[in-house]
Amino acid sequence: MKLLKRADENTMLNAVHVTAAIWLFVSPWLLGYSVNLTASWNAWIAAIPIAGFALSALTQLQAQEEWGLLTVGLWAIVAPWVLGFTGEASALWSHVGAGALVSILAATDLWLTAHPPHLTA
Repeated sequence: MKLLKRADENTMLNAVHVTAAIWLFVSPWLLGYSVNLTASWNAWIAAIPIAGFALSALTQLQAQEEWGLLTVGLWAIVAPWVLGFTGEASALWSHVGAGALVSILAATDLWLTAHPPHLTA
């Protein structure tokens, strides 16, 4: 029963990751910053591994996918400063928001996997 509950939580968690990846991928067009090629290409390139790690985690349930998600999520957060598109507010907040969501969820999942809560009845 506990394993089944963990699988359901994993499916939900990875659905959120995939949704964040889709958002990041389409945000250059939806938010109107597709003319900024640096921001657009970074969004597209970051979205692909986020979706890939999330979809892979649906079948494998291993920590390496969560580490990948954490890494790409953190990159999405710092990319506006590293690549110099902080002046494009919509690109900045799209990257920071999606990156924060992905990295916080991945870090939380890694923490809970390593330190499962001890529930008492």
